[in-house]
Amino acid sequence: MAKNTDGTKKPIFKKWWFWAIVIVIVVAAAAGSQKPKVVDNTGDTATQEQPADDQKQEEASTEDLAPGTAVDLGDGATVVVNSVQTGLANYDGSTVICANVTYTNNSDDSITYNEYDWKGEDEGGAQEYGTFYSDGTDQLNSGTLAKGGTKTGNIYFKDGTVKIVFMGNFFSKDVQASWTVQ
Repeated sequence: MAKNTDGTKKPIFKKWWFWAIVIVIVVAAAAGSQKPKVVDNTGDTATQEQPADDQKQEEASTEDLAPGTAVDLGDGATVVVNSVQTGLANYDGSTVICANVTYTNNSDDSITYNEYDWKGEDEGGAQEYGTFYSDGTDQLNSGTLAKGGTKTGNIYFKDGTVKIVFMGNFFSKDVQASWTVQ
């Protein structure tokens, strides 16, 4: 540890690595602070008009969306649950739900996609990652999507799932968007 000329230790806030860590945390927080927005079928971000005396526009909710509604993640990327198929018979006699999802990259950089960006939520609010489906096809895996690219795949969830939830990444605890299972 660095010591002052009189033999005492420097306070932590006077060390260069402390400020480097603070800057990294602030930049990471700012980069992830954009809220997702609902996108209408024309690709425009959906907003709701406020009364004339208040000129602010409020963003449409990104929760409890109908399948087919796209969400702009704020960085040029969009995600959508295209369709939901229920009652699929699995090898062990259980039933599963299939969510067909699409990532579209309209940003200037590549983005990642991953089946672990998604969870299924049951009526009790428990959120779980996808499950194995023996007859599954076109399953979404993980990878990188180039600028202008699109990736579509299926994710399977346990029967009883009432919402398909997009978390954004494996480490996130915050729901960025959710679609109802109809």
